[in-house]
This record gives sequence, C-alpha cells and structure tokens, in this order.
Amino acid sequence: MDQSQSPCPLAFLVTDVANREADVRSTYGKAFKKAATPLDAQMAEDFADSRNRSLALLAMMIGGVAIARAVDDKASNNHCLRLAMQSGVRWLNDCMPIWLQ
Repeated sequence: MDQSQSPCPLAFLVTDVANREADVRSTYGKAFKKAATPLDAQMAEDFADSRNRSLALLAMMIGGVAIARAVDDKASNNHCLRLAMQSGVRWLNDCMPIWLQ
C-alpha cells in the first residue's frame, strides 16, 4: 500500500473509533453514512436496496484499506487492495443504470 498518500480517515480510524465513547462512534457513523451518499447516485433507480448496497460497498472499501494497512507483507497488502477494488468495481457496475454502462 502506498503510504505516501493521506489515508481515508474512515479506514484509518475504524479500529480506534470502535473503542471510543458513544459520541465519537456516533460521529463516525454519521460520517460513514454521508460518505456513502455519492455512491447512492451511481445506483440504478430501480434498485430498492440501493442505499444498503452503497453502505455495503463503502464498508468493503474501508475494510479492504484497513486490512491492507494492518498486514506487513507487501504482496498480501497489494493483493487485498486489488481484490477489494475489483470486487467493488464489479459490484458497482452491476448496480449502475444501463445508460451509464
């Protein structure tokens, strides 16, 4: 993982926030939900569960980055990031309106 770029705060703080006070966790939760909003716009209108899909996709992206940051093996790190990215792109493409594909 290229450490030269600033990490996503949602991925960087995820493990620390879990052990913090309720107001800190609440703020993180609001930021998480807000970060998923741009993904909502990419979902097809006929997807009744588009919000749930956006939240799940964001959770996968955050988890992929968080795990990649935690492993010390560069090959595993890059593999984890690549899998998360490929899965996310594939899932997002499946949820996009036909006219955007």
